[in-house]
Amino acid sequence: MPRVFLAIDIPEDIKNLIAKDLEFLKSISSNLKASYPRVECLHITLKFIGEIEGKRVGEVIKVLRTTLRGFGSLKLGVKNRGVFPSLERPRVLWIGVDITDRLVFLRRLVEDKLHELGFPYDDKEFKPHITIARIKWIDRDGKNFIRGFVDENKEYGIFEAKKVVFYESILKPDGAIYKSIEEFTLG
Repeated sequence: MPRVFLAIDIPEDIKNLIAKDLEFLKSISSNLKASYPRVECLHITLKFIGEIEGKRVGEVIKVLRTTLRGFGSLKLGVKNRGVFPSLERPRVLWIGVDITDRLVFLRRLVEDKLHELGFPYDDKEFKPHITIARIKWIDRDGKNFIRGFVDENKEYGIFEAKKVVFYESILKPDGAIYKSIEEFTLG
């Protein structure tokens, strides 16, 4: 069964800035063990669906094609660095995305339409972000470094999101690979 999600891709110029952060994080590997996404896979998750039967893929595509047609593009700001769930127990390092009314509306629209197909609502509060590390182990020096890293108020840029991508996530020992199943233009 394919493992799928909906995402907004980010432009190359912002990916290149984030790539510098990834290289820097990897340089402190003695203080933390983490997995890092491939730069080409950086994205903003709109909705993680999970494993679904292959025949349901077509249903999802049909509903999303109708739902997203004519929605219009989104201006998104990429800035700040943070951590989930907390600085005391960092597990995910991320770069933030401005929460705009239209982005929240898009997320809710997608959630509602997928719920009509029988998919559960996401219980977690929507916090749009770009995951840059999944921390498996960290020592005290690593935590201190992370505190300084997330305290920076860094601007990565603003971009116009013109599409949503329906991805399959293929898990590999050296990291996930994302295969585009369908793209939905927001114009």
